[in-house]
Amino acid sequence: DALASAQLHDGDEVVVGPGEYTLANGITVGAAVNVHGAAGSPPPRITGTGYYVLGFTNPAGRVSDLDLEYTGSLLALSMEGATAERLFVHATGASATAACWIGEATIRDSVCWNQGATGLVISKFGGTALTAHLRNVTAVSSGSTEFSFGIRLTGNADAQFTVDGRNVIAAGNDEKAADVRANASTNATAEVTLTNSAFDKISTESGGAVSLPSANQNLAIDPSFVNAAAGDFHAAAGAPTVNAGTVDALVGPLDLAGKTRVQ
Repeated sequence: DALASAQLHDGDEVVVGPGEYTLANGITVGAAVNVHGAAGSPPPRITGTGYYVLGFTNPAGRVSDLDLEYTGSLLALSMEGATAERLFVHATGASATAACWIGEATIRDSVCWNQGATGLVISKFGGTALTAHLRNVTAVSSGSTEFSFGIRLTGNADAQFTVDGRNVIAAGNDEKAADVRANASTNATAEVTLTNSAFDKISTESGGAVSLPSANQNLAIDPSFVNAAAGDFHAAAGAPTVNAGTVDALVGPLDLAGKTRVQ
């Protein structure tokens, strides 16, 4: 109830208790608040079917330790700004645009899984020099459309949009869509720079650019998961991605399960 309330103020903390919640309409969080699951408890599952499940518009907002399940045709998670960590975001609809949609935001230690179109879309209208940061993010599409990318960056208007990614796994529908896609409109640029990441198929258009799978200590592979069909995106035993990541100031201290990350 507190999260849906218009009475939130900058600096507030909203703790979502364990359990399952269903939203008829998405909730937009405009204040600089910290929304998270309860410490030491399984992450709560929030299911929605509106425009999105949760939307964050304040760059100082934070969200963590939640499972979001989306059955609609648009976005599960929308973040114009803010920082997200330890989220499992799943869009189940065959026509869902994105599991995660972010603008100039940071997302880490999270999964964005779409059974429709793209796992993670990065785009924003307005602004000039824009940067989004990805750390230890798994972005997967198991859809069957030409837009079933793992990650898609779009530069709009006059934006010079850069994605800084490290320890990222991106997997699209290899038969129809790339793992990582970058495209830009006239006078804009869209550049995805990935380091120590796993992906093997890229596509670009207009002012788009993507790091080569063979550059920056990347792994040009199809990732090997324990059971992707069931949503278990842990690396399979012996997979090349195990212990293949590196650390910088933006890498979180905990993994998706809340366990201390091996640094």
